[in-house]
Amino acid sequence: MNLSPSLLTAAIAGAFSAIALPLLRNWMGDQSGISIPLIIAMVVTVAIPAQAFVVGTTTRTGSGARSLDMALLKRIGVWILAAAVVTGIRWVM
Repeated sequence: MNLSPSLLTAAIAGAFSAIALPLLRNWMGDQSGISIPLIIAMVVTVAIPAQAFVVGTTTRTGSGARSLDMALLKRIGVWILAAAVVTGIRWVM
């Protein structure tokens, strides 16, 4: 299954990560330090959505395979911006 990432999917992934990770952290309790459940929560709420909806599952081929991917950089920026906006909104509320 090939996923074609876009700016919209990157924004959705960033918002999902910013909403889900604090909720999981509260659900797991206020444990200080790094624990296995926290690592699993990070993988599920940040790494997998980022890979699927920001990076995508297609591979680049041809002469531009090693060049700078501006579309990917834009999607990463939108992903971070969406997460920051949702975090800011949660902080204000």
